Amino acid sequence: MENISYEQSEGFEITEKQAELLGDLHFRKIDISDEIFVIDRNGYIGSSTKREIEYAKEKGKAIRYYSKGEIPSTCNMLEMSAQMD
Repeated sequence: MENISYEQSEGFEITEKQAELLGDLHFRKIDISDEIFVIDRNGYIGSSTKREIEYAKEKGKAIRYYSKGEIPSTCNMLEMSAQMD
């Protein structure tokens, strides 16, 4: 089986089957979530994230976006999320 580069892991090589399993895992995480939080740094959303957003929409999940360029620290993200409620 041919190896491919998984876009989110900076060149870490995985097989096509492993990429498929990771995609399935992300969908299962969406299934058990109330909402998803998309960080679209500088407005960029990759193809796998687009699929996950569409899946979340199909499942009726709430979707929130962070688009301000700089990714905040975990503490700031939690504060920001609380302010959005």
